[in-house]
Amino acid sequence: SRLGHGTARDLKGTIFHYLVLEYLAGGDLQQVVRKRTIEFSQLARYIEQICAGLAHAHKNGVIHRDIKPQNLLLTADLSTVKIADFGVARFSIADSPITRVGTNAYAPPEHSPLSEANLGEAKLTPAADIYSLAKTIYTLVTRESPRAFAGRTIDELPSEIRYEPWAASLLR
Repeated sequence: SRLGHGTARDLKGTIFHYLVLEYLAGGDLQQVVRKRTIEFSQLARYIEQICAGLAHAHKNGVIHRDIKPQNLLLTADLSTVKIADFGVARFSIADSPITRVGTNAYAPPEHSPLSEANLGEAKLTPAADIYSLAKTIYTLVTRESPRAFAGRTIDELPSEIRYEPWAASLLR
């Protein structure tokens, strides 16, 4: 949440603008899944909250363009997840061309920072965030980066979870 904003002058006299944002002491989801095992039911609650946040943004015409575990921050009690870093977000109704942004491992192939695709013809839609969310979910559940699947669809799961009853559904 934005708590305030303003303009100030640094020690050299240069004017700058600032935002005061809510502090989220729980850290980011990337850190949390690396440090501890999170029950699948808790991951599902986090994913539900992320989906609700993205639905709200998309309903208001905002596309985040950099959904990844590091941009999903938790409250101190680890019960609430919030989407952070809207620094590269765009309004979906904007006519400006799509630029390469985000983190390659999580970006849709047509928006990937390393893509050679002709971005001038690609249209920015909420699908870009949904694609990144799917790769984020992969990371949260498997505790592995989707780096091996950068620029392409995830087509396999790590061997330690491949035969879980829910694995086929997750992969699909």
